[in-house]
Amino acid sequence: HCIEGTATDLVAIFNIDLHGSGLIVRRVQKAAASDEWAKNSENDTDTGDIALVKFVGGLPPGYKPAKLLTDVSALKDGASVLLAGYGISDGVKHTGAETLRSVVTQIKKAAFSRTEVLLDQTHGKGACHGDSGGPAYVTVNGEQRLFGVTSRGVDDPNNDCSRFSAYTVIPAYTDWMRRTIAAFNSGATP
Repeated sequence: HCIEGTATDLVAIFNIDLHGSGLIVRRVQKAAASDEWAKNSENDTDTGDIALVKFVGGLPPGYKPAKLLTDVSALKDGASVLLAGYGISDGVKHTGAETLRSVVTQIKKAAFSRTEVLLDQTHGKGACHGDSGGPAYVTVNGEQRLFGVTSRGVDDPNNDCSRFSAYTVIPAYTDWMRRTIAAFNSGATP
């Protein structure tokens, strides 16, 4: 849901603080939301809230691609997951945005839906406004594996990020990602 406008309206930013020194900005060349987003974005589950961007210039020195989770059996109720994002750190006061933070929380329902997991935020730890599109990792054989993308709050009547959050499960979109990357690389429209 964070991909709006044209690709050239977007940038990829590398830094801990979005306004700090050492900010590295890459111009986005191509962007595409999943095929499912346009038809399912208003659904309660399986919204297709995932996108890909291709940026110019490659990864800056010191950065490396995340390893993707391939076996979703690692996603189990109660499993610990690591989240990261630039969103607000206080859901009541709506403060603390624009600094990269991470937190460990647990999966509430690994089988929340066909393409999403539900994370427990009832212990004061989780994603909040501005974290959308951020990563979720699970540890497999001692290595962090990227499995999810922050989508939205769930059952959060006070809109304060204190209940649950839905994460799009990346492996559910492997075929779409392969097609989209191939289109990006061939110059075709995904």
